[in-house]
Amino acid sequence: MLELFQIMQYIGIGVLIVEIYYTLFQKQSKLQSYLLLLLIALLINYVGYSMELQARNVYEALSAVKISYMGKPFILLFMFLLVAEYCRVKLPKWLAGGMLLLQFCITALVQTCEHQTLFYTSIEFTEEGVFPHIVFGHGIFYNIYILVSLLYVVAIAVMCICALKKKASGRRRLQISLFLVIVLVNIAMLGVYLSGITQGYDCTLVGYLIATLIFSLSIFRLNLFDTVDLAKD
Repeated sequence: MLELFQIMQYIGIGVLIVEIYYTLFQKQSKLQSYLLLLLIALLINYVGYSMELQARNVYEALSAVKISYMGKPFILLFMFLLVAEYCRVKLPKWLAGGMLLLQFCITALVQTCEHQTLFYTSIEFTEEGVFPHIVFGHGIFYNIYILVSLLYVVAIAVMCICALKKKASGRRRLQISLFLVIVLVNIAMLGVYLSGITQGYDCTLVGYLIATLIFSLSIFRLNLFDTVDLAKD
């Protein structure tokens, strides 16, 4: 089972590298910038979790978690900003700045988790489950992080549904529908992970892998960066 998880990680990393390479050479726009930042955050998360899957003690596992959280808190943020831009939702600068600051705070709390209990109240390593893994007690800021993540998901879903109600071309409606599918998949994966059924494996990464594949479809097959659409915007 561990080998399967590792293969999934490598597939995700490969897909992300291809997407990042392609995105770098597209016409510059806010849409391109948000997508590129999203892909980089996903890549960092994948690399960190790949290291966590191979960790054999608490020190290796904790170092891998810290690497993951250099990208993980920003994934839903950049996904939210990307969908908001694509759906033409105007966000106040103070709101976007505040959301970015909060995610940086989450990253800082994880990097210093041995010295405070605001994010993790305890840190242990167990051999039980599908693979040896680190187990945390959850502090107040972890719960805030989960709540904010759920709010991002709800906001993305609302923006997609509202955009679908407006008149739009068939291709645009299809792209927005795919964004909505990403939201639903990640909600399902987060629910499974929080239930404990996966015994330590962070199955939200499966949702992110599906998200990368859907974004790949939008980029390579549905022309997400179509210059005519960008000019109209």
